[in-house]
This record gives sequence, structure tokens and C-alpha cells, in this order.
Amino acid sequence: MTMMATPPHLRIINNYYDTRSGDAVFTLFPRLPTELRLHVWELSMAKQRLIHIDLMCMHPGDADPKHKYEAVVSNGVQLHTKLLRVSREARHAALKFYRVHMQCTMLRGGLCQWAPRLDESVPQPLYLNPEHDLLYIRTWGPAEHTFFAFIRDLKARDARRVGLGRLGLDASTIVALLGTSPDGADFRPFSHVRDVVFIMDSLYARFIHTVGGLRFNHSLPVLALPPAFDLATDPRPRHQLEADLKDTPVWEDLHQMREQMQQLFQAWGAPTSQGQGEKEEMQGTPSRLRERVLIAHNVHFAPHAPIVDTSTAATFLQKDYERGRELMDEYKLRVQPEETELQAEQETERDARPAVGFWLFDADAFMSRQMAGPNPAMVDLRGHWPELALSRLL
Repeated sequence: MTMMATPPHLRIINNYYDTRSGDAVFTLFPRLPTELRLHVWELSMAKQRLIHIDLMCMHPGDADPKHKYEAVVSNGVQLHTKLLRVSREARHAALKFYRVHMQCTMLRGGLCQWAPRLDESVPQPLYLNPEHDLLYIRTWGPAEHTFFAFIRDLKARDARRVGLGRLGLDASTIVALLGTSPDGADFRPFSHVRDVVFIMDSLYARFIHTVGGLRFNHSLPVLALPPAFDLATDPRPRHQLEADLKDTPVWEDLHQMREQMQQLFQAWGAPTSQGQGEKEEMQGTPSRLRERVLIAHNVHFAPHAPIVDTSTAATFLQKDYERGRELMDEYKLRVQPEETELQAEQETERDARPAVGFWLFDADAFMSRQMAGPNPAMVDLRGHWPELALSRLL
């Protein structure tokens, strides 16, 4: 396995999910009671996923097109559970758990920085669970033909009428939604949203300029294509992460993004807490809404092979580290040549091991922080330990 040849300081902390291992076979499983088998199926599917969905307007000039949008899933690698192909019983359990069934296209080439090309995609079904799936939605066209139409379809295909429960948005999509209004007084797009994540990934997040000069951020997680992840407090040693958390790159104005989201909630109607009336529902952002910020290094827009497993992760991290070392050495030779060799040895020893996935911070962590400088602003987050979403890699 590639990871064995990787230097210790470049070995990812993600677990390795080897589904081909003989130890993973339980031959007596078919003899278990039906209720127990179904419970095992459900537990195996109860994982969180970050799913990138680009909504493409199919007929921008048509006021009432028959099919308004194309939903393009950009990270469809390992998206569907294998239970769909195991047995009739397992498939039935999977379709019940992922109860929202949509038609979409899966993008062949991975994530796109700009609008995806539909000629590089293939039609496939999309199975969703609103309680577990975080949908990172981008729109390419009028909101009524993309965003609103998609959420209407989500709710229509959900027997529980939830549709959208967890939403990820970037700054450009929030701006595109401002000033728009869904048709129909009874339609509230955010009526069941309980989790909002502000997306702040970047191509350049691991290479940052600070007051002290150029730095390479080893702690910052790197995004992968597989959508499933395990979420917990970042387990890496505090002394390794604090140097990087001190200068966390933030590429958008989070204050503005939150204000704009509140405007959308107020304009479209906020979720209803149990026992609240219609009047309270319309007053703005709900108290039960959780707002977090996703920060990660996005490699898939760059000229690299996407990270889909432990092998491609090791390849990328090795090349990225070598590139970072070259930039650091070039900078230090110009600025402080006598310290270059010593610092290189010290940095290798104190670097945090890399993680494939993303950080999640509570949005309130940014509100009291001074943002030093424009795009990106460097925010000191040492007092707010992040959650680390580790991608499930094969």
C-alpha cells in the first residue's frame, strides 16, 4: 500500500476502510433475525455526507419550462451505498433510509471551479437522507428555475416533507439568491433547514502570507471526492495545530455572509420551532439553526488528480509538500538564508500530520475576531478548537 512508503510526517490520520479484507466477512449474517439484520443495515448507512450539487438552468429563456434545471453531482465517487447491490432485503433497506430519490448527472472529472460541462457527465439516480446529508448547492441561472425548483422537488419526493435539512452555501450563491422570491405564499425553502454551513474552501489555503512571511499550513485539511466523513474534535496535538490556527485563512467576509443569510430567512420564512405560531415563524433566523464554517484546502480545481483514496491522497500530499518546501526555501534564502536549514529540520519535527477532509468551526468563533487584511484575512482561532471531518477513504 502506498501509505507504507510515505514519510511519517506526511501520513494521513484518516482511517483506512479496506472493504476487501477477509476479516470483514461474517458468514453467519444471513441467519440473524430479520429485525437485527435491518438494524445492522441502517447502522452501516448512518454516516454523514457532503454532496456537491451544481444546479444548471436548462431553459433560461423559457418562463415555464417543463424541466427547469439539471442537478450535477460533482463528487459522486463512492456516493451510493453498496447495499443497493447486495440483496433484495439490503436494497429495500437502503432505499428506505435514503428516502429522497432524485434524478441527476454525475460529473466524470470531479469538482469544478466554474460551471460544470454537462457533456462530461452521466445520468444517474441520487439517493438522499435529509438528516444525514449536507448539500453544498451552487446555482447557475435564475433561482426560480434552479434553487427553488430543486428544493420543491426535494420536498415533493420526501414522504416526510422535509426535503432540505442541511445546507452548504458559498458567498457567490448567497449573493445570487439575494433579492429573489419563490412563487407561492405557502412555499418556504428553509422551512426545515436546521444546519447551515458557510463554505470557505480555497486553492491556496495551505500557502499563506503572514506578517512574519510565507508559511505552509500543514494542519489544514485537504478535500477529497468521496462524500462520506466521520466528524469529531480534531485529535491532533494542540502544540502542532496552534501555530496554524493562529493564522487561519478566511477568504470571504463571514460577517456579511451571515447578515445576508438572515435576510434570506426573513424574506422566505424561517423554520418553525415546536410550539411556535405562524407569526413567530416569519420573524427571521430561527434559534435552533446551527451555523458553522467549513475551511479546507480544495485541490480539485488545480491541475492535480483528485483525491479518491489513500493512494491518491499520499501522492498529492507528497507533491504538495515538496512544492511547499521549494517555495519556503526560496523565500527563506532571500530573507534569512542563515536560518533556512535549521528551520527546515525543526518544522518537519513539529508539523501536524495531514488530514483529508475539512474543518468545521462554529460561526460565532469568527464574529469577535479581528480579520487582519483583505482576501484572505488571517483569523486567530486558537481559542476555538475545530471539529475535523475525516473523509472515509478506501
